[in-house]
Amino acid sequence: MAARVVAQHREMRRQRGGEIEVSLRGSSLADARELLWDEPGITLVEIKGESAGLAKAKLKVAPDARIGEHSFRLITQSGISDVRLFYVTP
Repeated sequence: MAARVVAQHREMRRQRGGEIEVSLRGSSLADARELLWDEPGITLVEIKGESAGLAKAKLKVAPDARIGEHSFRLITQSGISDVRLFYVTP
């Protein structure tokens, strides 16, 4: 069964050049291992499956990341989530 991220931490946005920790909530997240981004500019520093319903990720936003909406998917051992959004601000 694919991982389903049904809700996200309310702070799914960050300024260029900063880091942020986000919480991803859903099901089958205990074995979270990667975030797959559609374009460069945001990198995963660390990810940890806290429980079946919660994964925490630390992200780094590059100083030259494109401002606006960025889509990603969470990859776990058991599947890939639906597309979710992260926003980069000036």
